[in-house]
Formats: sequence, C-alpha cells, structure tokens
Amino acid sequence: MSQSTRQELDTDFQVVPSKEEISASPNDGISISSSPSNSLDSLNGHNDNVNGKTDTSNSAAELPPIEWHPHALAFFGFIKRLATPVCRVVFAPKAQRTMIKSAITIVVFVWILLTSIAAYLTFYHHYVPQTLHSQPIFFQYGHIDQRNQVAPKGIIDLTGGYQKVPLRHEQAYNVFVQLHVPNSNINFDLGNFMVNVELLSTDNAVISQSSRAGILRYQSHAQRLLHVLSKALPLLAGLTEESQVINIPLIEDFMEQKSNPVVQAAVTLSNPALQIYDAHFSIRADFRGLRYYMYHRRIPTAVTFIVIFMLIELMCATVAWKSFGQNLWFSIRDLFEVEEVATLDQQQQQGLESPHETVKGTTTK
Repeated sequence: MSQSTRQELDTDFQVVPSKEEISASPNDGISISSSPSNSLDSLNGHNDNVNGKTDTSNSAAELPPIEWHPHALAFFGFIKRLATPVCRVVFAPKAQRTMIKSAITIVVFVWILLTSIAAYLTFYHHYVPQTLHSQPIFFQYGHIDQRNQVAPKGIIDLTGGYQKVPLRHEQAYNVFVQLHVPNSNINFDLGNFMVNVELLSTDNAVISQSSRAGILRYQSHAQRLLHVLSKALPLLAGLTEESQVINIPLIEDFMEQKSNPVVQAAVTLSNPALQIYDAHFSIRADFRGLRYYMYHRRIPTAVTFIVIFMLIELMCATVAWKSFGQNLWFSIRDLFEVEEVATLDQQQQQGLESPHETVKGTTTK
C-alpha cells in the first residue's frame, strides 16, 4: 500500500467501545457522542444551563423575596375570603348587565327629576310675577303765600332707575298707601283727609286715578292716658312710640296694558297739616286662577307640575328608546359578546397548546 491510502484508512477508522466501557460510562459521567455535532450541541446546552443559573442567581441577589408578617398574611387571607364571593357575583356577565342596566336607569331617573324641577322653577319664575312693589313716598311741602300752602305731593319711580316694566300685563293689582302718623292732638282734631293717586306712563300721561279718604283711629283721652301708663317704661326707653299706621286702599283690580305700561305714580295729600312720620306706596298682585294656586299652594302645585313634567319626559325617553336607543344597546351588547367569545376561544387555544408543549419538552429530554 501507498502512504496516501494508509492515511485515508487511518482517517476512516472508528474506534468502537466495548460493552464494559459502555456500561461503565454512565457511572463515570463520561458520554461518547457518535458525531462531532452532537458533542457541540451538548456543550452549548451545558453553557446555556450555566448562563441560566448565573442569571437566576443574579436576579435572586438583586431582588430579595418579600417576607410578609404572619398577621398581614392572615388579614389578607380574611379579606380575600370575604371578597371572593362578592367578586364572583359582581364580575359575572349577567350581573354586569344587570348593574349596567340599573346604573343607566338610576342616571336617567335622576336626570329626568332634576330637569323637571328646573323646568318648574323656570316656569314659576316667568309665569308668577313679583308679588309686592313698595316704594317710600317723600312728600314735598311748600307755600303759595303766607296763608295758603301747597298740597304735599310725592313722585314715585316704579322702575327703580332701570329700563324695566315693573308690572305684568294681564295681571290684576291692588294699589294702596301706608301712612305712619303720630297720635297727636293735631292729627286727631284734623279728622278726615284725602289721598289722591295717579298712575303715569312714560310720557307722564295719567293711566289711572283715584282719591280716597283717610282718618286716624279714634282714641278717647282716658284710653290714650291708660295706653301711655301701660307702656310707660318702653316709651321712656324708646322701644315703642305713640303712633299708628293707616292703610288706605286706592285702586282695586288694576290691569296694565302692555302697550302703555305704568312707570311712575304721584301721591297727593289734601291737607298739609297732617303730621306724618313716613309713608309708603305699594302695589300688590291679586293672584287668581293658576297663579293663585302656584303662589298660595306652592308645595302641592310644585309636586303636581314636577310629576307632569316627569311623565312627559318619560314618554319622550320611551319613544327615543324604541326609535334608536334599543338598536344601539343591542349593537353594543353584541360587540361585547363577540369580544368575550374571542377571549374564551383564545384561552381555550392556549390551554390546548400548553399540553403539546409539555409533551414536546418531555420527548426532547
């Protein structure tokens, strides 16, 4: 043989271990691979195991385990046992639908109640006018000559300085004057006196006019003396005074015209000798019909109107639900059901794939 053929035979020669070496190799921890590729794979696997051990050791060294106190663990366990049944009921699909429906119903009911109350308050504010318009009267005194005096007269601006009509058209009003006068001998001796009132428009035209008589309530000399003695201490302390208030009704059932509103009033006294502490001009609304019940029977009327408004809103909400709300609700529900089915299918697929992965891992080992 030539030298080249001998080298080829040497390279193709393979040493076959004996049975004794094969039986002794597992105990000795020595494995002989049949090919160089198997030996490389085993070396790579060994290196990976070593790297994994070092990584886990490093992570364990970086993040030490948290040790909870036994009392804390017992407390958390108790909370978990209490919350588990509730969570199962709350997070169940049927319970979630019921809770959503209940929440929507409560929100809609509260919204309808609040809007009904707001609607009634708005209606009351616009339908029921201001009850009383009262302004002080400042009488102007003067003299024509040394013997004759000018009748005291006062002008009242009902607008209060604003460009706003004070009275509501198609509403009845009663006009009266209050005079706060002292119980003096002059006033008692004066007897009857006249009070004249004129309601004026923007161009000072007289819309309504009336004149009524007034007089102090009679008190005899003995009655006045007993009254003063009974209130001697309050009179000396300034807590009360010898006076009385005279209410003089002047115009009843006055109704304003929208085209010619009242903006001013003029009050005149017939006798300037009348002694007055102060005076007030008042216009009081005389409510009738629905306005009477809304003002004098406020609570029953408010409850009735709020219930009517709620019924109207419930009817409108029912029509809206039947028209497009129900279809929208069903579409949203179907969307959630499709997502739930998709998640369940994904979980089932993951559950089916996990046994195959475990079987493959055992076979490779």
